[in-house]
Amino acid sequence: MAGETGKKAGARLQGWGADTHGSGDAEAEVTLTVAEPAGGAVLRMRTDLLIRGKIVQFGKGAITAVSDKLLRQFAGNLAALIEADRSGAPTAAAAVVTAKELDGLSMLRPQGVARYVPIAAAFAIGLFQGWLLGKVSAQAKLIKELRRG
Repeated sequence: MAGETGKKAGARLQGWGADTHGSGDAEAEVTLTVAEPAGGAVLRMRTDLLIRGKIVQFGKGAITAVSDKLLRQFAGNLAALIEADRSGAPTAAAAVVTAKELDGLSMLRPQGVARYVPIAAAFAIGLFQGWLLGKVSAQAKLIKELRRG
């Protein structure tokens, strides 16, 4: 690597996870390499990812979007841990990393879509009511015709 001097360090991580509904799982092997050029550090990450199950049907674009969000979350947590370590903060830095259940499909949803759910629900209910009224009206006409005939 041109322009880099100093030490290099690295780590290899392996992990796996399964969908809480049992419809898929993933395995990953992550290789981290840290180079220490003058005035800082460079972290390089290489990931081998194997995904099985329903998520595969969403294709490479969806998987890339979820992976990018996870990577950003990882980088943010790592940066917070490093900064807390530099500043000498107590073990509160560990609180940065949260062990939440991961819902990959929710990561594909655009920001702010939740505020439109009530509008979509009202539209769907109105559509259903209109369909139901149309059916009742058609049945009423059919009953009138049968009484005449």
